[in-house]
Amino acid sequence: MESSNPKALEDHELYKRLLDNSKTVKAVQGQVPFNDKLKTLDVSLKARTFKEDEIFASNQFFRRNIRRGLSFIEEEGQNITLLRRGLEKFFDVRTEYFDVLEGKSELSALKISRVEKELYHVILDDVVNVLNNGGKVLVYKTEKANGENAQVSYSKRYDAWVVSSKNVSILVRSKDDVEEYRKYTESRYSFAIMIADAWFNLLKTRVKDVEGLKKELDGRTLIGEYCGHPMHQHLVAYPEITIFFFASVELRGTFKTCNTIKFTEDLLKKYDLPMVKIYPSGECSNIAEFVAILKELFKKVSENTIEEDAEGAVVYFEVKQDEDHSAEILSLCKLKTLEYRLFRKLREKLKSMIAKEKTIEEQQSAFEKEVKSLTKEYNPPRPLSYYFELANLGFEFAFNHPEVAKNLGLTHRFLSFLNILRDCKEKNKKPTEADFKEMLETANPLSEESDIDDEQK
Repeated sequence: MESSNPKALEDHELYKRLLDNSKTVKAVQGQVPFNDKLKTLDVSLKARTFKEDEIFASNQFFRRNIRRGLSFIEEEGQNITLLRRGLEKFFDVRTEYFDVLEGKSELSALKISRVEKELYHVILDDVVNVLNNGGKVLVYKTEKANGENAQVSYSKRYDAWVVSSKNVSILVRSKDDVEEYRKYTESRYSFAIMIADAWFNLLKTRVKDVEGLKKELDGRTLIGEYCGHPMHQHLVAYPEITIFFFASVELRGTFKTCNTIKFTEDLLKKYDLPMVKIYPSGECSNIAEFVAILKELFKKVSENTIEEDAEGAVVYFEVKQDEDHSAEILSLCKLKTLEYRLFRKLREKLKSMIAKEKTIEEQQSAFEKEVKSLTKEYNPPRPLSYYFELANLGFEFAFNHPEVAKNLGLTHRFLSFLNILRDCKEKNKKPTEADFKEMLETANPLSEESDIDDEQK
């Protein structure tokens, strides 16, 4: 367990070291409307989806530094400095890991991929180390909001908020600066602009001590999910556009993935900022207790509906403070509701069908096969026939009305599409073009690209 950075690089040295890996890492320059001597530098991996997981699993330097968002700023005649730092990427925990923890199997013997074996170490090695050396671990379950990655920091040097999507940062002092970014033609700013709109709304409607919040966020980043945009839905409905925060990260001086649950919770409550629900799930002093807590969480989250547990849960493993240990987040992992995974699988099968003109039978068969594979150990909240019937309604409509289906924007508006399928199923009717009239008449200003990578089809 390494909680500090004894060999911390200067900001400009870190930037250079990262960009020396030009085949793997990229930096995209951005403008700052109120100062033409400034340039933002958004650093990310060139890879996406599972390739990104592979790189983060095997490369600790990239995992700890690039994270889910890293930005620098360059001022004419000055060294490059850090601007914002996101949360380390966290990964799905697998039930196969339980056998290793309980001594029933060697990791090498598990029938999972090499990357998944490496991620066992990323998620669990520090937890095992603490428990084996007399420490105690606290387990927290937090709601996993279903939206777009959103990050907010503050730069005292430029007296400006640093508002970011996962891959793009903008520097804004007021809503006027947001409007200046809106004039740019680059679509890369779209998500950051929407997040900035939501942030300034929170400052106006909820935060009473804005100057105090600026001091708190100078050198610190709040991490959250931007939710509720009617033109950018995922699979969970929200009544309004907002940002649900769930973590905070220090800009410099530490390798910790994030601050403790209590630290972030106290900070968000102090300024009345929206936060995800947090549930203490247990305290363990040995591996057996730890596995028991994890198994119970896995089953409960997997079998809950989207309405009950949204996308699923983020689970935090934190060292309990005592004479020999300081409180510290060891790692995080994801648990997804099965229903979320099944609906997401349906969305991807529909998008694939539309793009590649596949048949109803082909997609229905593939969907049912993958659903049965996903539900071997746990049961979704509704019978499998419910999901199969919804899928068939969707596949039939997409096959019979391909041009209409292409214009529905399923990446961003699948929830609306899914609700129409549900309504048709309840009425025992097949969807028609008329059912999607409102969706077709409502322009979608967003591209089909998103900060969230879809699962592989």
